[in-house]
Parts: sequence; structure tokens; C-alpha cells
Amino acid sequence: MPCAPRGRPSCCVRTSWAKSSKSATASPSWTVVALSWKDASTKSWPSATATSSPSKPFPRPPAPPPKRRSPPMVRRSPPSPTPAVRWKTSSGNWSPVAAMPDMNARLTRSSWIARITFLEAIRQRFFAFLLVLSAAMVVSSVSFRFMDFGHSELKFVADFAFGGMFLFGSVLALVMTAQLFFAEIDNRTALTLLAKPLSRTEFLLGKFLGTWAVLGVFVFSLAFLQGVILWSRTQELIVLAAETGRVAPDFSVSGLAAFAVLQWFRLGVVAAMVLMVSAVARTFLFAVIVGAMAIVAGQLQWLAQEALLKPSDANALTKGLLWLSSRVIPNLQQFNIGDTLVLDPTAISGDAVWSVVLSGFFYLVAFLALASLAFRRREI
Repeated sequence: MPCAPRGRPSCCVRTSWAKSSKSATASPSWTVVALSWKDASTKSWPSATATSSPSKPFPRPPAPPPKRRSPPMVRRSPPSPTPAVRWKTSSGNWSPVAAMPDMNARLTRSSWIARITFLEAIRQRFFAFLLVLSAAMVVSSVSFRFMDFGHSELKFVADFAFGGMFLFGSVLALVMTAQLFFAEIDNRTALTLLAKPLSRTEFLLGKFLGTWAVLGVFVFSLAFLQGVILWSRTQELIVLAAETGRVAPDFSVSGLAAFAVLQWFRLGVVAAMVLMVSAVARTFLFAVIVGAMAIVAGQLQWLAQEALLKPSDANALTKGLLWLSSRVIPNLQQFNIGDTLVLDPTAISGDAVWSVVLSGFFYLVAFLALASLAFRRREI
């Protein structure tokens, strides 16, 4: 209720309803909890409490909890970067010797991209079409054995199948590498991938590894089919040789496996070249055309080497261009030793095979490094 005018006492009465503990329907009782007089002159509330019944006094409200003070802000210096690779000293303590990148994490991210690329490429109809077409060409090589042109039957069958393997494998490496790369660029999925902790080098490496794995499936599937055909035809020729008294032909399974590895490296070099061109090119068609020209130049590169080795009256500039082309453009013709490895493996030493493998691996790494440098400066 409102207080009285100035100079007169005023009172405030606080009441509360309380039910009797004896019965739930008992009538409520009025309890005067506090009656205080306010003196207008002193403006204070003297303590005067009166109750009309011996009921329990009104409980005091609980004290508010103490305020929690936040700890003072302390400036801390940023932690120093720790190297990803640590080395142990002679005393057994860990000592950061060099800040090397975490290669395990990089390889994990690249393998993730390679796995997605492999699954995407292996499901394409283009891959299935070329695989079936190449398998049909390998199987049909037995039907054309009468066109051996004076060579042995197994040599013609092997050369016919190996030529189809390289032809359709080069088309697969050319088109599929460019298509998988530009699909990520055109669909803007490369922006999403590169927004994550994924560098452009890891992206390119994953794309190449996925494509190279698909090419490996292509090559080794055809090599297995070719081995079955050569073995079955060899058994027939052994029976005929026993009847006619001729020397039975034979082929080497290990030589066929070595040739499959060489073909896999050759198609890997082709894929790396196309990936380098795609990192610079802006359109899919331009990358395919330039990549096809690079494949043709690689097949004809042995002509430049022969012209360089032969004595001629060419000036120094021409010789310099020939030498540069023989070093920059890989010699894809050096991988064509399949018939010798399969039919006469003793004619080629193991050092020659390893030199071809190392040469292909060198060109593969060089093209990937150039592709990485070009892709770093490209705007997506």
C-alpha cells in the first residue's frame, strides 16, 4: 500500500497464505510477518517485528552466491613451431635437427586422392571399352598368324598383341589423364579440395598415382591374357614339332612379366607428359592435341639420336637442337623390347632392362616436378 505523506508514519504489511498441516481443507490463516514504522525525518526503518500467532517466522532468502572473478588475461607468446621429424641424440634425448615436412601425412592425402581417382576412372565406360577392344585384338592375333612375313609364328603373335597394347594404352593414358584433371577444374571440385589442408603438389601426385594404377590394371590384364594365348599356342607347336621333327619353340614367362613392367612405365611417362601439359593448358582439347604430338615425338625420337650420332655437316645450332630434343623428349621406342624378352630373354642383359626402367622413372619424376611448378602458378 502507498506510504503516508511526509512527516507522518507509514506502515507496510507483508502477508502470506499458509495452509494448516492438520487438514488440506483448513481455512487459511493470516500471519503478520513484519511491521515496521518509517520515520520520515530519519528516513530509516526501525526493526519492529510482531506476529499475531506463534507460527514459524518467515525464512530469510538465501544469500546470493559470490561472484566469480575471471582470472587476469596473461599474454603468452605463440609456441615455437616444432619440426615434424625429430632425431635421437647419443644421450637418448629428442633433438630437432631439421624441420622436415611430414611425409606420412602428405602421402596419406595423396593416396586418398589416388584412391578416389582410381575408383572414378575404373567405372568409366571409356576404360571398359578400350580394355575389351584391346583384349579382342590380343585374342585375334592368333587368327592372323599366317601373315607372319617370314618370321616365327610366336613372334608375330607377340608383336601384334604388344602393338595393340601400346596403341590403346597410349589412347587411354592420353584421354583419361586429361579428362580426370579437367573434370576437377570444370566442376569446381578442385577448389573444395584445395581449400582443405591439401597442397597442389599432393593433388597432382594423387591424380597421377590413380591414373597410373588404372594403366597398371590395363597392362597387366592384357599381359596375362597374352601369356595364356602364347602358352596355348606353344603347346600346339610342341605337338607339331614332335610329329615333324622340328625344334619346338618356347617363350619366357619372366620375360613377359618384365615387358609388362616396361609397358607400365612407358604409359606412366605418357601420363606424366599429359599431366604436365594439362597443368598449363586451359582446355581439354588443347591438352589432348599437344599430348598426342608429344607421344608421336617420343616414338620418333630415335631418329634425332641417330642423326646426332652420325657425322654430318650440320652447324652447331642444329646439333644443339638435336641434342636438346634427345634429352627433353623421352625415347619411347626403347621400351619396345617385348619380343626379345619373351622369345629370347638371354639376348638382353638385366642391366639393359634396369637402365630402361631407370630412364623411364627419371622422365616420370621430371615431368611431375614440372607439372607441379606450373600448377602452383595457375589460377583455378
